[in-house]
Amino acid sequence: MRIFLSFIVIVLIINLGLVKRDPIITIVDIGENNRIELGKQLRIIKKYSPRVIALDFYLVPDSLDQDTVLVKELATIKNTVQVVGLRDFYKPDYIWDDLEVSHSKFNVLNHGFGNLTLEDSILVKELPMQQLLNSKYIYSFSYAIAENSFGVKHKFRDTADRKLKLKMRGLGMNYKLITSDELLTGKIKKEDLNDKIVIMGYIGDKEDYFYVDEHKSRKVNGVEVHAAIVDEIIDL
Repeated sequence: MRIFLSFIVIVLIINLGLVKRDPIITIVDIGENNRIELGKQLRIIKKYSPRVIALDFYLVPDSLDQDTVLVKELATIKNTVQVVGLRDFYKPDYIWDDLEVSHSKFNVLNHGFGNLTLEDSILVKELPMQQLLNSKYIYSFSYAIAENSFGVKHKFRDTADRKLKLKMRGLGMNYKLITSDELLTGKIKKEDLNDKIVIMGYIGDKEDYFYVDEHKSRKVNGVEVHAAIVDEIIDL
C-alpha cells in the first residue's frame, strides 16, 4: 500500500510540473545553409537514430541543382514530418482552399500545417489540432510531430478539432540547441540526438520570429514555438 501511494505521489508531482522529465526535443539550427549543407546535416542526424526528424522549412525546386544530396538523404529516413502551409485564395474567407507544399522530389510522408495564430505579430497561445481543407481535415505540424514520435491521437479522440489552450512554458530556448557549425564539425553528444524529437529550423533575428507579449519585449523563432507546442501536447 505504501509503495502504491508513493507511486501516486510521484505521478502527481510529475504531472504538476514539479519534477522535469528528461528533455525529449532537440532543435537543430539550419542557419542560412544551402541544399548541400542541409543534406549533410540530415546525414549526420540520422546516424544518431532520432525518434523523428521534423523539417520546419519548405523545399522548393532549386535552380542551382544542389538538391541531389538532400533528396537522397530524405529518401532514406524512416520517420520525418514536413511543414506545409495552408492558404486562402478564394471566398469564403474562413475556409482554407490551397496547400503550399515542398517539391514532390523531396520524399517526406508525414506533413502538418505550420500556420500560427498571430495578432499584430504577437503569438496567440492557442492552436487548432486540425483545419478544414477542401472538406478534408489536415493536422497541425506540432500535432503530426507528437503523433509520429510518442502517439497522442488518443488524447484528442473526443475533441479532434478543438483549439489547444497553451501555457507555452517551453518558450525561451529551454531546449537543447545545436548550431549548424556544431553539427557539421561533430561537436555534439549522442544523447542530444538519439531517440529525440529533432526539429530542424531557422534560429536568428532575420526571419521567422514572433513576439510573445503585447509589449513586444521578447521574441522567439517559429521552430521554438513548435517545440513548445509539441512538448505540451505530449504532456497533456
